[in-house]
Amino acid sequence: KRGRALDMSANGILVDIPEAIPIGSTLELEMDWPGTYHGGGGIRLFLTGSVTRIDERGTALRILSHQFRDVRPAAVSPRRPERNIAVA
Repeated sequence: KRGRALDMSANGILVDIPEAIPIGSTLELEMDWPGTYHGGGGIRLFLTGSVTRIDERGTALRILSHQFRDVRPAAVSPRRPERNIAVA
């Protein structure tokens, strides 16, 4: 489902999502990360969080784990013909 990140810190994130999620539930989120990360673009943040609060501002999650992943297509390097030989 889609939502919108409203606020974020090192320990938590406030999101605007269309449905109410019970407090204590665990959610997995992924979002495109703006700017550059280690000199490159195309980074996505994957995080797991636990719902701690729901109010008129949104749904608050405590971040349990996170990981940045490169989502740029892998560069294809030309192969030399001798590397394509299989030996049985």
